[in-house]
Amino acid sequence: MKICQSLNIKDFPCTISLIGAGGKSTTMFSLADEFNKQGKKVLVTTTTHISIDQGNLAQKLITESKYNIAVKKLKEYFQECNVICLTTSILEEQQKLKGIPIQWIERVKNENIVDIIIVEADGAKGKSFKAPAEYEPVLPKHNDIIVAIMGTDAMYKPIIDQYVHRPERILALLNGEPENQETILSKENIIRVYFHKSGLLKDVQKDQKVYILLNKVNKTREMDALQLANQMAQKSDFGNLKILIGNVQNSLHPITHIID
Repeated sequence: MKICQSLNIKDFPCTISLIGAGGKSTTMFSLADEFNKQGKKVLVTTTTHISIDQGNLAQKLITESKYNIAVKKLKEYFQECNVICLTTSILEEQQKLKGIPIQWIERVKNENIVDIIIVEADGAKGKSFKAPAEYEPVLPKHNDIIVAIMGTDAMYKPIIDQYVHRPERILALLNGEPENQETILSKENIIRVYFHKSGLLKDVQKDQKVYILLNKVNKTREMDALQLANQMAQKSDFGNLKILIGNVQNSLHPITHIID
């Protein structure tokens, strides 16, 4: 199943915010490509930072700090292509693109020039699991869908910087356990970090349409992923939660299971 099919979007325009770790950028551009093939106009952007290389994956990259000029460029470029990345500035030393203010997202949505807005709303430094800092995620005020991602290759790894982003935050959520090689990212610990009041879904409303995406699932990880998904579904008190299992790098069949 395609990612866009699994999200079951009925109404456009639609804002999708991606949080977590282990495949946000790949999910963003895979989704953009899927919608592009449907003839949809897609804006990809971030409220934090993305790399310049990632920005260049779009058909057009706009770097503009003034909203009115940015919208003028969007209207112009959407006549030529379907997938545009919008950022506000280039941070040359870091090879990164600075994202847009959260207020822009609702304003662009109301311009009626785009069908899908996909927002990368936090960073993970290439790791497959994380706990958010106090200021994360940087979510738009109104989201139609939130997708909280993790890479299942982090499962059973020690909770140290080599494998996860912000290990000290993860361990603080797990009853303040000290950092050591023996504290692993078990299924139970993953669930605790997701549903903790200061965890991955901390700024998400209980009635929000939420998907947890267990990514990077191969044959050897499939049973663990299914078990984790079912345990998450049982522990959740979110009214509109579904759990997706798959590998977004597989462009033909990125989603293999959906757990309600």
